Amino acid sequence: YFSAMKILPIQITRRCYYAKCEFCAIYISWDGKYRQRRIDSVLDDIEKYVAQGVTYFRIVDEDCSPHALREFVNGINERGLRIKFEAYSRFEKLFLDQDFCKKLYAAGCRQLFFGLESIGEQTFAMTKKGAFYTKDHIKAVLKNTSDAGILNYCFVMIGIPNTPLAEEEETVSFIINEPNMHCIALDSYVFEMYSPMHRD
Repeated sequence: YFSAMKILPIQITRRCYYAKCEFCAIYISWDGKYRQRRIDSVLDDIEKYVAQGVTYFRIVDEDCSPHALREFVNGINERGLRIKFEAYSRFEKLFLDQDFCKKLYAAGCRQLFFGLESIGEQTFAMTKKGAFYTKDHIKAVLKNTSDAGILNYCFVMIGIPNTPLAEEEETVSFIINEPNMHCIALDSYVFEMYSPMHRD
């Protein structure tokens, strides 16, 4: 994409670590095993790029796991690297830790991409987003990351099969009224070939 500065993609893991969402085929498109690079190896690569004048990075993992993200942040801070980066992740318990969110910002994180999809409990259960996905948890994660100075970008899907109309309306209301959701990608649901929903 056109950018005023060089932003390099880096990858810490392959395949989605969660790999359970009913509407998604990403974890089926990769090979069957989740893999993570050694964080020291990732940081060595970053140091080489920094030496060449590159300081902006995007972690392009399908979902950067809490374990990998924590290791990465600790390594960045320990090495004293001065970079800025953004990453794809999920709403996870790790982000309820305000101190971690501050460390994340200190390590250079300036934007996180979250797959919200919908805000309804029935839709969460139907799409198998996981037990942590509740409205209260999502609001708390968005607040903690925002308070730390990180921009929140949420992916939202309208028209997931069998979603109650009331939950679609609740999602719209959430988008309008949530001050800590800074940007959204709003899309209509489309069946992904070979996803669990497509197969069933």
